[in-house]
Parts: sequence; structure tokens; C-alpha cells
Amino acid sequence: MSSWALTSGMELHSYEQHPLERASYSSCGDCSARRIMSDKSYVGGDLNVLNFERVKWGGIRLNHLLYCMLDLELLSREEEFSVSREDLAILERMVAAVESCGPDNTARKLEKRWRDLLPANQHERDVIMEIWGYAGILVPQEEPRKGRGRVAIITPLPTDYFCFNKLSIVSITSSGWS
Repeated sequence: MSSWALTSGMELHSYEQHPLERASYSSCGDCSARRIMSDKSYVGGDLNVLNFERVKWGGIRLNHLLYCMLDLELLSREEEFSVSREDLAILERMVAAVESCGPDNTARKLEKRWRDLLPANQHERDVIMEIWGYAGILVPQEEPRKGRGRVAIITPLPTDYFCFNKLSIVSITSSGWS
């Protein structure tokens, strides 16, 4: 989901097309604007390591352009699959946990709320939060949270943004939503 969310609207461009004087994510202005880390060359990039991270933990370098390419390529080769009622119930409970977060809650509190909702370890739940962040499902708060001065990184989206009534009639396949 994060690979598609980060790259779906990206236009074909060269690394030097819009260079940045001060690089943040990348020296490529187009990639940096989309929060994607890119390199001028990918000679020697180890796809085996990226694939291992993808299989073992759901991906680690989620916003690296090479990882996004690998992830989308491998996803395109997957067989069609169906989503069970149990899968949808888990998703609904996860989003309900997000919606129940208060303005002073942190990402760690959300991760702990998810602990009993899905069969995953802490790191896997962290990766899911990161993926949801890149997809725009979890967004940073505008105001710093009260307390220790850290910024809370979770804010539930408005109810009309993510409608669960529609989820029950949607089937998810490797070729997209139908």
C-alpha cells in the first residue's frame, strides 16, 4: 500500500531534472517532494536484502524508490486473493482503535491498542503504522501534543474519509480494488 501511495502520481523524470540545493529525502526534487529517498544510480543495489525485509517484516525501507519498485513488481506477480470476513473484522477493529485515540495519544499507544487486535509483533505493528502514514490513513497532528513536548503522530481521519460500510461490499485483489 505504501509503495503505491508514494509512487502512484509520480511522473517519469530524471534524477537531475529538478535538483535541490538542500536535499531532504533526496537530491532529486521530484522524489523529495513525495518523501521518497532516491539515488542517482542503483548499481549494486541488493534486491535480495530488500525482498527479505519485505517478506520478514513487511518492508523496512518503505520510502526508498528501489524498494517501491521491487514491492510493486512483486505484487504484480501475486496470484489473485480474497479477503475473509475475519480480515475485514481485524481491519475494522484497527481503525476503531485509531478513531478512539485522543489528542494526547502517541503512536506507541496506538501500537499497544493494536496488540490484541491482530497477530503481529511490535515491529510488525510499527511497520503497519508507517505504511498507513504513507498512505495518508494516519496523519500528523497540526499541534504538538500536551505532555512531554513531543508531537503526536496519529490523528484519526474524518469518518467520511474511510467508510467501513463500503468495505463489506469491496473485494480486494492483487489487481486492485473492485
